Amino acid sequence: MIQPSLKQEQIPERQRPQPSRGAGSMSVALVFAIVGFLLASQLRSVWVNTQAAASDTSRLETLQELYNQELDKFDALQKQ
Repeated sequence: MIQPSLKQEQIPERQRPQPSRGAGSMSVALVFAIVGFLLASQLRSVWVNTQAAASDTSRLETLQELYNQELDKFDALQKQ
């Protein structure tokens, strides 16, 4: 405990290391950059998969039309 006879100037203050605000803000910025990159990757993946699904649907419709045409030809040949 501090003795009352000592003046404040005589007591050395403890030098506490101040946390660097630059390091903390750098860490936050790095986290945001990583999360942003992951979000962008996820959105791109969703877009690519949507395009692939649309392409698959288009191919499926084309194959269904060709199949229906062949069935019509087969039915016409059976009637002859």
